[in-house]
Amino acid sequence: MLMSNPPTRHKTIKMKIFKSHLALLVLTFMWLNDVAQNLPSIDKETGFFYLGMNKFESTPLIFGYSSPDKKSKKLICFSSFTKDVENNPYKCALGAYYESDSLSIQFLSFSGNFALMELQHEGSKSDYFFVEKKNIRFD
Repeated sequence: MLMSNPPTRHKTIKMKIFKSHLALLVLTFMWLNDVAQNLPSIDKETGFFYLGMNKFESTPLIFGYSSPDKKSKKLICFSSFTKDVENNPYKCALGAYYESDSLSIQFLSFSGNFALMELQHEGSKSDYFFVEKKNIRFD
């Protein structure tokens, strides 16, 4: 019967080093996913909502809902990923965007874990949507 050679001390040390590097790599990716996100900001003085493109950070998929409930109708979408924006795959009535440069959006108030936003159009017409608080920051 053939027996495999037991691992040598050198192989065991190499495996321990590999596992510790792998664990460090996983933790780094988890940290980057948490920290390096391009979230929309709301100016504390004016209340205007802004989301610009940032090549070093990704914008997570952010929806604006018809009411302060994630199960309500999705009205608008923001993301840095083409699959979320191109051809408006979520069929959001107000569209899908990479950034807010072409839009005029203003923060109005909080409603539970959501922020009420007003999308202002030319003229007097406006649309309203709710964004989860966790997806915005105040600057």
